[in-house]
Amino acid sequence: MAIHTIHFNELKGCVCEICANCIEQKHDPLCFCGYRNDNFGKIRSQKDCKDFAYMSIEEPDDNDSEEFDPKVPIECPICGNDVYWNGDNYECECRWCGLKNDK
Repeated sequence: MAIHTIHFNELKGCVCEICANCIEQKHDPLCFCGYRNDNFGKIRSQKDCKDFAYMSIEEPDDNDSEEFDPKVPIECPICGNDVYWNGDNYECECRWCGLKNDK
């Protein structure tokens, strides 16, 4: 059975939009049902889909509430050296550049 894929903009109005089994291909804006449901993108009520599962709502991470201090270095994910904020992003001697959450 072929996987029925649709463009992510076509999910609006269908219950697949809020289903945990809806899988989006990150580098290609196509989505498909993880259970290969033939009605993917056409179902209007979760009662009409035996595979439906609500997405889990992630709680905010307490670590994200840390105050940003540009004077405090972070560890470079490539070479492990201390990396300092240059005003726009972190920049390392090994040529890695990134933001606080790019580790």
